[in-house]
Amino acid sequence: MQDATTTPTGKPYKVTVHAEKPGTEPMFWQEWEEEGGSGEQKGEVIPFLAGTGSRLVTFHLKDESGLKLRFADRPEQAMWVRIGKCPDEAGNGGQIAFGPLDSNRMTLKVVNSNCGMPCDLWYRLNFVDENKKEWNYDPIMKNDGGGFTYF
Repeated sequence: MQDATTTPTGKPYKVTVHAEKPGTEPMFWQEWEEEGGSGEQKGEVIPFLAGTGSRLVTFHLKDESGLKLRFADRPEQAMWVRIGKCPDEAGNGGQIAFGPLDSNRMTLKVVNSNCGMPCDLWYRLNFVDENKKEWNYDPIMKNDGGGFTYF
């Protein structure tokens, strides 16, 4: 398996994570766009096609919840990753290299290596509100891998 610290070779993705509060707890959803792609897409699964290389993925939190949410303090705590099922502890799933959080903790950058065998990377984005209460959101990256053909 290729190392997750590889410099990105494919087009970057921009992901906007929306936090809204229609009731007593925040509701999260995401939309994403590949640079030079056909526009923003919505959904719980972000596809990374086979043979398209490693990708810089920039997550931006758009907090409309009124809770003053921010990503957790450190990149490896702001995003947990696991292959095949929802992560219950910190990890990178063997595919993610954590980059920096911006100074106000609203933007997180990672590199998805999208290499080797296809896999579903279940990830958990971790947030903290102004009262230090923790919240999370659990979408998926579908890595089609290094461009192998399967029959």
